[in-house]
Parts: sequence; C-alpha cells; structure tokens
Amino acid sequence: TVVTPVSSPLDQVRATVDSLFRAARTRDRTGFERLISDRDPTFPDRAQLLYDNLSTLPLRRLQMRVEPAEFTLAESRSQLLGDSAWAHRAVVSWRLAGDDGDVEHQVWLTFVSDGGQVRLAGTVDELPKNIREQKPSWWLGPLTARERGGVTVVAGSGQATDRWARLAAAALDNVREHLP
Repeated sequence: TVVTPVSSPLDQVRATVDSLFRAARTRDRTGFERLISDRDPTFPDRAQLLYDNLSTLPLRRLQMRVEPAEFTLAESRSQLLGDSAWAHRAVVSWRLAGDDGDVEHQVWLTFVSDGGQVRLAGTVDELPKNIREQKPSWWLGPLTARERGGVTVVAGSGQATDRWARLAAAALDNVREHLP
C-alpha cells in the first residue's frame, strides 16, 4: 500500500493511518511494513504486535480519527527520530464481532517524514502532563481471540481461550433460557 501525496501534513497523516489499518485488516504485511519507520530500532517489533493483533482479531469496526494539533517530541525522542518527527493524539473506535457498541480510546501516534512519505514511527510519545488513559487491549500486548456460540473471548498470549469461550457460550445459552 502506497500513500499518495495529499494536500496537507494532516491529510498525509490521516492517509497513512487509513492505509495502515487497511493493510492490517486485509493482511497485507508488506503494505503495512512500508508505512513503518525503523528510526527507533525498537518500534518495528511494536508495529509487528499491532499488525498481528489487528490482522487476526475479529474486528467488526476499526477507525481512527487523528486530531489536528501536532506536538513536538521530547528532546531524547527528537534526537532518535530526527527533526522531521512529531506526534498527534488520535481517537480509535473499534468493535469486536458480537459487540453491540463501539469502544473508544485516545492514543498517541508519532510520525516522521521520510522521502516525501509520512511513516508511523512510534506509539509511546505523549505530552508530559497528559493524563494516562486506558488503551485498547490490542494496543498493549499480543492477543488471541475465539468466537463460539455468539461470544467472542479475547485473551493475552498464553491464555486458554478455548476454555473461556466454551464457558462464556454456555453462560450465554443459560441466560437465554431464563430471560425473555
């Protein structure tokens, strides 16, 4: 997936985010990786975690709204990523299969301009006095998911999702039997 030139830096950021999500949802690993910067040597592993979660979770909806205000980075991050790096706060809305409503979280995204293309360079930069907000489960670590009987169970790496999916489906069947 290649991001075509657009009119403003914010449009470029939004196009990059849209292309990243589209690549993850269509399991286009190469397209996803083209939009990731490796200036921070730890970020490609982090990006891989996001790709793995977004490409495998049973997401019915996934959307990110990047807010217009840009934020400069801390000096240490600017030294690592270069003068062309900046951060945006974004609101991510998502819904798992079987859920009735969306969940919203605020996240921070760091970008760099690289050869005329905007690439994602980090997910850890925030304003110093920012209030820490809850992040999406798929943002925090590796996840697996199982769907069974109208129930979706999401668990951290190494958790027995089959057992929990079986128990949750049985509980849902029990509730359906007793409630109109």
